[in-house]
Amino acid sequence: MGTSGWALSTTTDRKTLEPLVESLFVARGHERVKGYDRGAITVELRSHAEGTLLLVDELSNRTMADVITAKLGSATLYLELRLEDTSVEGIRVELPTGATEDIDDEALELLNDWNEGEDRKFISEAFDGLVEALLDVGDTKKPVVLAFKSTGSPRVAGLVSTIREGGTWERTTIANQPAIRVKGPAGSQISVLTPAEEAEFLAAVGG
Repeated sequence: MGTSGWALSTTTDRKTLEPLVESLFVARGHERVKGYDRGAITVELRSHAEGTLLLVDELSNRTMADVITAKLGSATLYLELRLEDTSVEGIRVELPTGATEDIDDEALELLNDWNEGEDRKFISEAFDGLVEALLDVGDTKKPVVLAFKSTGSPRVAGLVSTIREGGTWERTTIANQPAIRVKGPAGSQISVLTPAEEAEFLAAVGG
């Protein structure tokens, strides 16, 4: 399974960014937790000479990135990235303008350079360094790590956790009822969600 996440490069210091990020996750129906929790979203705040890099281990969240950019009142650079064993794909977006570019080729070239060839599998440990290179971030300090867990439906939390671990999802039906099919390392599961659960699920996966 691949490794995926989104990141935001800002010119803001960590102490300003941290409470803003926490307030947005809480407003989205999450609570901050301590220690390892399988169902939690991990957020890293990495300080560097020109600001702070925000790195989040969920598929994407352009909406949150837009809100952060607006509240900071300064330009940011948003990145979505998915790294597989032999491929990589992503986009880089200038905010608030929205200018977007595909970075598949740029990312692949970096990985092949690091691997010293094209015949080796990419490793998940390369993900963080790839994010920093694609956002042109210099040396970063030891990250401050935050973790947030949904206070909503446990069923939705389980589906979202599988997707964050590299799974895929699609809409389907069961007995003519709308449902969500999630495929992960342990197999496939189908869930019929209530309208509230479906809204929570789509908000979490950026659907």
